[in-house]
Amino acid sequence: MEQGKTPSVKKSLKEYLLEGLMIFVAVSMGFIAENIRENR
Repeated sequence: MEQGKTPSVKKSLKEYLLEGLMIFVAVSMGFIAENIRENR
C-alpha cells in the first residue's frame, strides 16, 4: 500500500476500465505462457 497518498474515494470510469483491461491482459498472458510451457 502506498502511504504517501490519501486514497481517493471516487474513481472515474476511465480508471476502472484501465484497471480491468490491465488485469485481463495479465491473466491472458498467464494463460498463454502456461500453454507455451505445456507444449514444450
